[in-house]
Amino acid sequence: KKIPSAASKRWNTYMTADSCISYHSVVIPNNPEWSVEFTEKDLKGDLAPDPNYIRRDPSAVIKIGDLYYVWYTKGEGKPSTWHKPERHYDLAFPWDKCDVWYATSKDGWDWKEMGPAVVRGDSGSYDDRSVFTPEIFSANGKYYLVYQVVKAPYDERAIENVAMAVADSPNGPWVKSTEPILRPTNNGKWAEGSTSRLDVLAKGDFDSHKVHDPCVIPYKGKYYLYYKGERMGEEQFCGQREIKWGVAIINPPARISNRNTIPLPTPDTK
Repeated sequence: KKIPSAASKRWNTYMTADSCISYHSVVIPNNPEWSVEFTEKDLKGDLAPDPNYIRRDPSAVIKIGDLYYVWYTKGEGKPSTWHKPERHYDLAFPWDKCDVWYATSKDGWDWKEMGPAVVRGDSGSYDDRSVFTPEIFSANGKYYLVYQVVKAPYDERAIENVAMAVADSPNGPWVKSTEPILRPTNNGKWAEGSTSRLDVLAKGDFDSHKVHDPCVIPYKGKYYLYYKGERMGEEQFCGQREIKWGVAIINPPARISNRNTIPLPTPDTK
């Protein structure tokens, strides 16, 4: 059963009362804690900007021993070919036909690419089209990657799932879950005679079409899997796409899904 969070209830009240006026006129409180300035610099080494490769969606950076580690989406393509209306190109999106790679660094600036961590599955498998948008966490001496997967073909109605891989070392080898650990509710209904994601007979829950951008946080004996959800036949709010956050809560020693073959460790209860 899906339970609306306090934030969701506030958002619904906010939108009902102020509609799009407040949405497009965000007021940031005059509070020193909100006043943050950033300086951007390009990375060095293998992760320096390169127009011939897609490197995006970096995980959290973690330090193990004397090295920093990061995992990310990697593929090949040219930005000028994306999002053309006629769709006469090979990639559906920048994150299409990608794998999860990783890199290490001694100082956090100069990076060495170490190779793929998790790659696409064989033809016909649930992750044969693309593996992307990873996040990392470790527990009890093991390392876990959660990430998005897509099965071919990657069209407007393609389903996106969340999968997981585990390893004894940040360098792998990584063992993938045999099935997704989180799937869309799939309780909407597509309209026949169309391939558009907007043509539906029923929309279903907020995550009836896609679940993606996963992040797992162990907290007080449970695992919290946060994710984005997209609905079949999504609506528009104040000119913006309808995408909402969801959370799945797991109580060890149960697994994230009864279809998953990777048991989760017992998290720190402090």
